[in-house]
Amino acid sequence: MTLIIIVILLIIAGIVWYLTKPRPRCPECNSRNVKMFSQEPLSSRYFEYPSGGPGGGGGAMQLVYKAKFRCRDCQKVWEKEITETN
Repeated sequence: MTLIIIVILLIIAGIVWYLTKPRPRCPECNSRNVKMFSQEPLSSRYFEYPSGGPGGGGGAMQLVYKAKFRCRDCQKVWEKEITETN
């Protein structure tokens, strides 16, 4: 019984995550029916951040790339610079 409840909660969490993740919108028709068809890396950098706790801080890699999108409804093509931190 407990296993079934855990599985149901995991499924609900996955659905909530999928529905709330950021998705691009077409600047022309505001549709979410958009496909990214190209990514070009622009830059990357490693940075460290301090922490107040024992053991010091940590670090992360930041990637910047230019992405091209196409709207499947109105066929508008546009570029956007995207920054990801891992």
